[in-house]
Amino acid sequence: MPQHSDNAMTSESTASGSLRSRPLDGITVVALERAIAAPFCTRQLADLGARVIQSFNAAALIASKPALAVRFAKQAINQGLQTDSQTAMSFEMYAAAILFDTDDRKEGMRAFVEKRPPRFVGR
Repeated sequence: MPQHSDNAMTSESTASGSLRSRPLDGITVVALERAIAAPFCTRQLADLGARVIQSFNAAALIASKPALAVRFAKQAINQGLQTDSQTAMSFEMYAAAILFDTDDRKEGMRAFVEKRPPRFVGR
């Protein structure tokens, strides 16, 4: 099955050369072929315009991020699914305040300014 990159076109050309949008343009799908046998389904979603991310690529991307921020993001997602929006937003503000003063945030900002990859330490 062909892999779809992040820069895949989100529109397709018609016979007249004009571009037309597809039903899933702007939608991102995480492909789980490693977990379940579904390459046909993933291909259909891509053909309809969805941007397909391979699950092992997504896992590697998440693993490259600061561990504390990932942990709080997971907690925010879980809480957001189980509580009202006001409580979820309060937790997000709490997490942002805690993460603002971490060494990893400072390293990320420094690395951005210096145009180099960050070296996160988990604190």
